Amino acid sequence: MVGWLRGARPWRIASISAVAALGLYGLGVLVFCPAFLENAIPLALALYGATDTPCRLILSQSQVLLTGVGVTLLVAAGARQTLPRTEPFLRALLTGLAAFALAATISYVLQGKNWFYHRLPASTAIVLALLLWGSAVLRERPRPTLCLIATLALGIDAFGEFATADYWRLTDWVEAAVEPSLSTEVRLERLVRRERAKTYIAFSEWIALGFPVVNNTGVTWASRFDSMWALKGELWRARQDGAAPREWPIRAWISRDFVANCPDLAVVDTREGINYVAVLSASSPAFAEAWSRYRQIAAFSGLRVLERDAAGCTAPLPPRPPPKVTAMVMEPP
Repeated sequence: MVGWLRGARPWRIASISAVAALGLYGLGVLVFCPAFLENAIPLALALYGATDTPCRLILSQSQVLLTGVGVTLLVAAGARQTLPRTEPFLRALLTGLAAFALAATISYVLQGKNWFYHRLPASTAIVLALLLWGSAVLRERPRPTLCLIATLALGIDAFGEFATADYWRLTDWVEAAVEPSLSTEVRLERLVRRERAKTYIAFSEWIALGFPVVNNTGVTWASRFDSMWALKGELWRARQDGAAPREWPIRAWISRDFVANCPDLAVVDTREGINYVAVLSASSPAFAEAWSRYRQIAAFSGLRVLERDAAGCTAPLPPRPPPKVTAMVMEPP
């Protein structure tokens, strides 16, 4: 579309190749992985709405991204005046990056997820566009004008905001890399090894509790789901429609996997608003029975770690002692 607006022919090698690549990709999915169309897409349509965020909230929390898009569009629109001696290719490249940043931002908002990595395509294009324009201005050194000075100030401000946001987001990751023994995942891995667990599960939406813990310890994950996002989606759909979708009995699947695999260790994330264990116990007596055989052995970072007793999940419980009966002597009146 950008090329067409700039006078290029709509049907040329670049656009035809893009359409052909998209068609081949779709054909490849249909031929080699039809389950994606038959199962994954219906599952996502049925349950994925639990993580939706209103667009107004996404916009209110994306000031840095929106500022960067605005500055990038401004820089691209004025590139002909601010970079008069620059090669046309650089101006076209700047226009392409600006268009990509705008389209990626629209896609991010319309998806309604508000997950930070959905902002990465637009953020990457914005930073590259600002670096390209700034380096070209420094090389060409055009005559300073009020418009150029104002655009430079806006570009520096936007670049600084992106750098600050990245600093705070990467701080935890850098600290975890420098002091790995303090991270939640490493502490959990150490506990799995100490208890010599063979099977393991985590009741959480945080996928890091499952992976890389499973990869680094060799423990077997005791569920067909890598997190509780599907159960959250089932509960959301039940609230929306008045009943959970019959074709996706998530609670039954998770309960069945838990009882069948009977994990040695189970982690409960108490930082989330949904008590998944209570939901599963209320819907499955077998799960409630199996869960009664777990006792807490550790707690840290908002996590409760529970260990199964040696009897297993399906072995009969030891008989309870009979209640004590106290004899009562009635005195005659």
